[in-house]
Amino acid sequence: MMLTLPAAMRDQAISAQQKALDSANFSRYFVSSMLAGAFVGIGGTFMLTAAGPLRAAHHPLTALVGGLVFTVGLMAVVFAGAELATSAMMTLPLGGWNHRANWGGLSRAFGIMLLGNFVGSVIFAALVWGSQIFAKGPGREMLFAIGEAKTHLSVSAGFFRAVLCNILVCLAIWAAGRAETEGAKIAAIVALIGMFASSGFEHVVANMTLLPMAYMYGAPGVTLGGIAYNLAVVLVGNIVGGAIFVALPYWYLTSQQAEAAAN
Repeated sequence: MMLTLPAAMRDQAISAQQKALDSANFSRYFVSSMLAGAFVGIGGTFMLTAAGPLRAAHHPLTALVGGLVFTVGLMAVVFAGAELATSAMMTLPLGGWNHRANWGGLSRAFGIMLLGNFVGSVIFAALVWGSQIFAKGPGREMLFAIGEAKTHLSVSAGFFRAVLCNILVCLAIWAAGRAETEGAKIAAIVALIGMFASSGFEHVVANMTLLPMAYMYGAPGVTLGGIAYNLAVVLVGNIVGGAIFVALPYWYLTSQQAEAAAN
């Protein structure tokens, strides 16, 4: 069984309302957002350790394996509980459009989420750097290649990869929200998140770990300016993907259904 579209919309709008309310307590909301950044970083680190050796061996399943193992990050966010900015790019607008929360509270929640995600991601990257697990080996080579490629993407490539990424991320959260069993939720997350990660799309929170980590390890060509450039472009693309390509169509569909039912 699955929730109907109107029921799923109601749940997302209520979730947005709760996020706006919870964000009034800065410290708690900030810590929850830090956890989300770290959880996504766990997925990125797992991707490097699992797919790095396959990449070094030129194995054709490198991208698929890396994408599938990366999904543990979002599963940790969903099942452990934490505030992730990319999925909120769908949820928060739905709260505003459905008049569940005011835009000031929603904007505050989003701002704290972004800041917390960034701080949590960088702290996790520093922990991985301190561990020196990528001091040598194929994981290091993959990390350096990712860092250099991401910080030198053109604006258009970075933007559109970010749009595509958050379409899939938000669809995963939307589908998981409609599912009524844990198994179905996991399947939705693995399929859709695995697709974005395998395809090389751009996720701003994942990059908040991977790019600082590459910089800390001394990746050639990865600069603080390049990191800031990537995060700025990808942030805009992720917002467009989540709000315009997922939230807006489903808000339109459910509002049309509600109008038809009223008539």
